[in-house]
Amino acid sequence: MRRYRTALYFEQMGQIDRAIEIYRYLYNQAPGNFAFFKKYIDLLIQSKAYDEAQNVILKQINRYPENRNLQIELGKLYALKGDTLKAIEIFNDFIESQRYSKYSVSRVFNLLISIGMFDLAEEVVFKARERLGNPVYFAIELGNYFKMRKFYKRALTEYLELLKRNPESKNVVERYISTFPVDRGSVQSFDKILIDYKQSISENIIDGIRSQLYFNAGIYDSCFSIVKELDRNMGTKGQKLLELAEKLYKNEHYNWSKRIYKFLLNDEQYSSLNISALIGLANSYYQSLVSADNFSILDYFYNGNRFFAIDFVYYDTVDVEGMHIARSLYSSIIDKVKIGEERAEAIYRIGCMEYGIRKDFDSALRFFKQAFDYYVGLEKKAQVLDDIIDVNVSKGNIDIAERECYKWCKLFEGTDIELLMKMKLVQVWFLAGKIDSCYKYKSELLALASGDDENLNDIVEFYQFFDRYFNNWNKKGNTALTKFIEAERLMRMDRLSEALAVFELIVSDFPDEKITIVSRFRLAQIYLIFGDEGKAIDNISEIITSAGLLPQLSVLMIGDYFYFHKDYENSKKWYLFFINNYPESVFIGKVRDRYRSIQKVS
Repeated sequence: MRRYRTALYFEQMGQIDRAIEIYRYLYNQAPGNFAFFKKYIDLLIQSKAYDEAQNVILKQINRYPENRNLQIELGKLYALKGDTLKAIEIFNDFIESQRYSKYSVSRVFNLLISIGMFDLAEEVVFKARERLGNPVYFAIELGNYFKMRKFYKRALTEYLELLKRNPESKNVVERYISTFPVDRGSVQSFDKILIDYKQSISENIIDGIRSQLYFNAGIYDSCFSIVKELDRNMGTKGQKLLELAEKLYKNEHYNWSKRIYKFLLNDEQYSSLNISALIGLANSYYQSLVSADNFSILDYFYNGNRFFAIDFVYYDTVDVEGMHIARSLYSSIIDKVKIGEERAEAIYRIGCMEYGIRKDFDSALRFFKQAFDYYVGLEKKAQVLDDIIDVNVSKGNIDIAERECYKWCKLFEGTDIELLMKMKLVQVWFLAGKIDSCYKYKSELLALASGDDENLNDIVEFYQFFDRYFNNWNKKGNTALTKFIEAERLMRMDRLSEALAVFELIVSDFPDEKITIVSRFRLAQIYLIFGDEGKAIDNISEIITSAGLLPQLSVLMIGDYFYFHKDYENSKKWYLFFINNYPESVFIGKVRDRYRSIQKVS
């Protein structure tokens, strides 16, 4: 084995001749060791020492005539030497000896593809089909091969020919065709082929495939038309249309999902789907208000972290009419559905709009409490409790929020949501400035979130924040941190002007403390919410001279701010600054994509 490892080393170092010499010795000592034989002939072929390789393979065939796999090696050698006729003869003999099994055809087919002999690979399959009298033998494999080579029309034909003769292959064929890359140009050419097969394959199956391709291409009007016809032909009474609307909703195409839900609601023949369509329409309007397509300044500070999240919408382009429509639709659902998850969800969504968009905390609290009563599952109840506690914080009732947390932590101890409740309690302590209490729960939270729990990263980030900005020996720094926490609490009360004043005080009175840079980040966010771009940029200019992740996030934030406000010149400037200064950032791909999209626009 020492010699074998030495040969591997020489091979990895590119010293092929020395590796061949050792493999030759090992093979001669143990010709029955197929690993030695394979390494030996592979390197001979790689070195184009075809004559020696041929002698070794023929000698091995004489030794082990029952090993038909050796014929594969000989055929490969002839193919590489350019003697394709001899190679095909050997491969055909091998396949015939195996009675045209899928295994034998696959071995030869994949080998020829691996050495770039695509025409020969195809010929092997066509020959097997001819001998077996089966025109769709190996169709899935050949279709996948054509797809791999981007011959999509040939791939489509292979799949459809199989489907024509074998209807049981429907699910497999649909799955493979649905993965075709399509755009407005290519989908038309695929569509012509599919329509031609309507004479030999069920029209409903063909239309199902067509609708999926148009969906993938983003041509939703054509997709909608096809699905309408499909729904009528299948007699599914709007169910296919409902499924399309749900798919559009899940893919965040809310304007189109709205259109189809409205179509269902406005046609009497689909009245049995009214509740489902009404819920879908309401959810589409709601998601249009809160979707990622809307730019939210606050998302750039510990994005997604439960401890730092502020669920207020500060878009300057909030669709007020859409909000009223969503609220009206949810109210209709509440009137029509007296019990169950749908009623609870409608009540909850109204509460979310009251809290996050309208910032009517008393109204939000009423709706959240009602939703809590109607929800059944623990996870849903935990989410609503989280929101109820947030509302109490926003109302300035931090003591009530703390008592609520204690109560629910005790009630849900030992359940799946114990961790979420204790995380909420720690967040309330943070906003109350009870840093020592936060630290006391650190070990318990980490123990509850051990392993792959999705909340583990939030907990680690939260305590890293404290480790960085809290120091028992730095009285001045801790005073600044206390002020920072006060401003954070004011932000959660929608008292941005007061929060801004506190952050400004930190910057002026504690210029050398670590928390000051974080305060500048919050200042930049608030100034952008207020539309004061100049003061926001003044703070960002100070941030980018510091270390850590905040400089990257601040540049990304201001670049995105201008991008979403269609000020492409300024966004381009900030994105270019990011690309030049943070080339190793985890955000670099996103920034480059945005920068390229601006170049196309301009």
